Amino acid sequence: MIPGLFDDPAGKVVRASLTGLQARQRAIANNIANVDTPGYKALGVDFESQLKAGVTATASGRARHVFRLGLETTDPRHIPLPPIVDRPGEMRFDAAPTADGTRRNDGNTVDIDREMTKLAETQISYNALGQVQSNRFGVLRTAINEGRR
Repeated sequence: MIPGLFDDPAGKVVRASLTGLQARQRAIANNIANVDTPGYKALGVDFESQLKAGVTATASGRARHVFRLGLETTDPRHIPLPPIVDRPGEMRFDAAPTADGTRRNDGNTVDIDREMTKLAETQISYNALGQVQSNRFGVLRTAINEGRR
């Protein structure tokens, strides 16, 4: 893969946002599935703050990418030089209990109306970012196809 072709900052933000929204949707689905489970605490994924921290670190230069091509050895006397790719790890978006629910008598904090609203918002955001990613690949596809004419 060509370094920088798919590792541009905007592409990383879109991919990380899609991953975060996917994790949020999973947490909402768990909340809806456990709406009648006594003692269940509603879960949420606040990926925006973690995404903001990752983007800020990249912009300030703390998360630079360093690429070095490796050298293949053809003789046992050659000194091997392994490739180096210094990339920050993929962001993980974990679900955590939220404090925005109201505790019922059975200890459950899931509010089905709130969860359905969050689910709709998450779906709209995910679809919009999916369209952005599709458009980015469409530009690349156009560049490739126009080169063949």
